[in-house]
Amino acid sequence: MAEVPSDLMNYSYDPSAPLPTGKESRDHVASKGDPAFIKVGFGNWKKSEVFSKHEKSDCHRHSSQAYRQWKYQKPVDHQISEEAAKQESYRQQLVRTNRSVIGKIFDVVRTVGKLNLPFRGRREDEQSMNKGVFKEFITHIAKSDIVLQNHLTTSPAFWMKFIRRVKEAKFYAIIADETLDMSQTEQLSLLVRFVWNGEVEERLLAMMSMNETIAEALFEAVTQKLQQHGIDVAHLRGQCYDGANNVAGVHTGLQARIKEVSPSALLTHCYAHILNLVIVDTMSKNKIARDFFGTLQNLYVFIQSCPKRHSAYVKN
Repeated sequence: MAEVPSDLMNYSYDPSAPLPTGKESRDHVASKGDPAFIKVGFGNWKKSEVFSKHEKSDCHRHSSQAYRQWKYQKPVDHQISEEAAKQESYRQQLVRTNRSVIGKIFDVVRTVGKLNLPFRGRREDEQSMNKGVFKEFITHIAKSDIVLQNHLTTSPAFWMKFIRRVKEAKFYAIIADETLDMSQTEQLSLLVRFVWNGEVEERLLAMMSMNETIAEALFEAVTQKLQQHGIDVAHLRGQCYDGANNVAGVHTGLQARIKEVSPSALLTHCYAHILNLVIVDTMSKNKIARDFFGTLQNLYVFIQSCPKRHSAYVKN
């Protein structure tokens, strides 16, 4: 009797006939083929040479392939679970990395603030020999911190990814607000708000120093910054500012000038500024609160208006 090497057959004592190994294997047997090998079992041992012939048949090859795919391929739910686990692991690693970077940046901020040093330099471009205390500190620490170094290296790639998403989203809104810093320079912050994969994203696009805050100057600064990054102003669909006339003015404000370029850019009064107005109005109706905050404001003006008084306040 010829030797019959096969890992896809076993010997059944009742009835005495080899069949595909196990129930799972039998579930993957092709429906068309010799019944002796797929249903009733083989018992004519004098003609065992037919095993070799059967192993070359389409029925056996297709059944073997189907069984091996079932045996070594994980169920779909397991594959999905593993992929979800990989994504969660990546997300947690990203969170740890970002926290490490933010921690280093906060350390620099605390140190610079403690020493009462200015954060920014007069020129912060790549050609500048002195980019300011903050940037120089960060660059120095990154030389010995691989995580921060990688962050600085990959930041341009993330920035380009953000700009690309804004362009692909097509329609977007802007949020802008200006404030006076300690150097008495007006700083304009510009944020972009858009929808990506069904989720609202809001990203800081720029911080700009302004010599003046009239509507025309703000319009030029905002539109030039958008155009600089290839973001079409005509696709602007929303704008959000405080209630100041230079930005929210119906006829000559920033929002009116932007509507000349993009008529569909609807104005929304910033909710945070509205809440502030509500709180101020509410406090003004309460005599105790009005007197308290009024005294506090007068005390601040009294101390800050005179260097000698400010020095005495700090010492004591």
